Amino acid sequence: MLPHRLAPCYTETDMKPQDTDRQDSYRQEQESRFEETFLSPSGGEAPSPRTAPEEAALPRLRRFEYPGMSEEHRQYLAVFTSSSALAASAPPGPVPADLASLRVDYRSRLNDAQLQAALWEGGPLLVIAGAGTGKTWTICCRAAYLIERGVPPGEILLLTFTRKAASEMIGRASMLLDDAEAAGRISGGTFHGFAHRMIKRYADIIGVDRNFTILDETDARDVIVLIRDELKLRRRDNVPVPKGQVIQGILGTSRSCELTVKEVITRDHEHLSVYIPDLEVIQRLYLKYKQAHRYMDYDDLLEVLYEKLQNNSRFRQLVHRQFTHIIVDEYQDTNTVQGRLVEALAGERRQVMVVGDDAQSIYGFRGAKSENILNFPRIFPASGIIRIEKNYRSTPEILAYANDVTGAMTFAYPKQLASVRPGGAKPEVHRCFSQQEEASWICDAVENLQQQGSALADIAAVYRSNHLSGHLQAELLKRRIPFIVYGGLKFVERRHVKDMLAFVRISLNTLDAAAWHRVLRMISGIGQVRSGMIIRTVAENGGVFSAQKFRGHPFFSAMEELEGVIRYLQDDRLSLQQRLLRLKAYYLPVMRQHCEDYARRIPDLDVLASLAESSSSMEEFFSDLALDPPSASFQDYPTEKHDGDADSLVLSTVHSAKGLEWRYVFVISMLDGVFPDIRSLHDFSSLEEERRLFYVACTRARDGLYLSFPSYIQTHQYFALPSRFLSEQDREHFSFYIGRREHPVKFV
Repeated sequence: MLPHRLAPCYTETDMKPQDTDRQDSYRQEQESRFEETFLSPSGGEAPSPRTAPEEAALPRLRRFEYPGMSEEHRQYLAVFTSSSALAASAPPGPVPADLASLRVDYRSRLNDAQLQAALWEGGPLLVIAGAGTGKTWTICCRAAYLIERGVPPGEILLLTFTRKAASEMIGRASMLLDDAEAAGRISGGTFHGFAHRMIKRYADIIGVDRNFTILDETDARDVIVLIRDELKLRRRDNVPVPKGQVIQGILGTSRSCELTVKEVITRDHEHLSVYIPDLEVIQRLYLKYKQAHRYMDYDDLLEVLYEKLQNNSRFRQLVHRQFTHIIVDEYQDTNTVQGRLVEALAGERRQVMVVGDDAQSIYGFRGAKSENILNFPRIFPASGIIRIEKNYRSTPEILAYANDVTGAMTFAYPKQLASVRPGGAKPEVHRCFSQQEEASWICDAVENLQQQGSALADIAAVYRSNHLSGHLQAELLKRRIPFIVYGGLKFVERRHVKDMLAFVRISLNTLDAAAWHRVLRMISGIGQVRSGMIIRTVAENGGVFSAQKFRGHPFFSAMEELEGVIRYLQDDRLSLQQRLLRLKAYYLPVMRQHCEDYARRIPDLDVLASLAESSSSMEEFFSDLALDPPSASFQDYPTEKHDGDADSLVLSTVHSAKGLEWRYVFVISMLDGVFPDIRSLHDFSSLEEERRLFYVACTRARDGLYLSFPSYIQTHQYFALPSRFLSEQDREHFSFYIGRREHPVKFV
């Protein structure tokens, strides 16, 4: 078996142009790569993108050559080729002959491939479910079938990436069986939520202090910034001190990719090499800080659970006895530790079914390892492999285009999505003169779709990066077309929500130094130094906070009020709503003092109280928010909307659009170096992930797919060549337009 440390963490070449010479060299290389294909119909060289003559055409169809693979990649390709061959040749799964005695008529509710997956009777099973093929319904039927077959519901573990997804699947399974009580006993949730429950439940057996606090990503960043500031780092060699988010990313990559800090910086942040010793110190202090203050971040939860399963035989036996059947959704998004956890949880029974689409593995930047799904037949020998390819979402024309995208992938299981819907229009590719013209054309098209009866909420514009939506947002505002933006801050990352939750954290763990820093800095007269002094006093007093310790200080009365609020939050005799309303009354004057738009933030405080309704304790309320926060918020300013009209166009990054669908989808700014991103162009693994990201973008559309690009984009780089992904499609599978007029695609 290959080592766990494989692509996408591996980088073939660090191609990050940072000076004029390197940029010029990069530009010349890109132009030479496209010279053969980016030709005008007359056969001459490509005209200047600034003139955008209507004679210009897309590059001819071809599969671009990658830079030379490393030996590691060649080895991995050989391994995957074997796994892929297994998937292509795998016989259909057996279907039990006697289904008449079952309450659910599975044959009428599932297609053949779904039926084979849901009623699988063998050992480990890999289900490759393409976009829009009904994988969620298949999982629901699988859970229902296991219960009908006599498996106790409590022995079924359903792991997903959101608690909402798990709840939806369990709810649909209960409706299938018409037995909410039985299905409700299925253990479902996220990897992190499951790890949290197991660590808390078996804390005494595995030797863990159960009174730890969960650090979400922003909490962890606050701790890292605190440590960085305490070290008083100075600017070195004219290189600015790295920001907290950058340091957090380096430390996170170090853990998820099993690299040293030095290796990560050398590979991805060469300009920060002068800070390698400092960041190594921050990494060590961050670990010690968490231990001293009873913290666990997301990575800790998974690593602790995996380590205890490996090394604590009693704990391992208890877990294996408790969960006999495991179902994992979105397996292509699992990271290294999650992949190992699935293997450890399966134990000797190997009754594990994983469902996913390798072509939608797009979270490598978060540590997701596409190798988990690609290598599943190697990790679980003699596993079954079932492909679900019947698509219920998109038209045949959109799927023909999407199949061309997967056909260009090097690492992908063979699949050919087939639509059950009648035919529609071909996807359209539009070349515009400028970003402003592109935005204007999109708005015209949106207004035309509205006139044809489509709701704005059925239309989305997606893009590679947030900054690409600027021109489109400006044009939408100008035309007073209402829109919302996905991919912004999560609800719990908003400043005022973080402030409120800091009080909750202190009520649960009075040694939570990061939360104390946040709360104390809200009090007038308390700065960094005094905040540190107060926190040390609390720590020396065994975590007991007493305002009397600060009598005589100018902020004594404020400390008394703060002590009263914390004691109120700790009073278990009161309901969560009562305690949060008291906290809101305390915090409102603080928010009014620090936030100019405080009136618009007030409803979020009420949302917190409503979220607490389903929690039985303050600890459960906070843990649920930290482990599975509300997923998306909208832009920080309201768009103009017609009175009483809640219908809005959706703007979204492709990453935020995954799992969603719309009738009509616009994919904008399709230029090489933009989509795919410039950082991926000379890295084999990154370019593969960018192609998967493009596949996700295309498969969001049900009825209409529109792809567009301006003649050029001038930012810190100059991009003027159409995306290589556009040239990989069969010319019969799309229509090409220059401006607003259709043109034939010229292939030389």
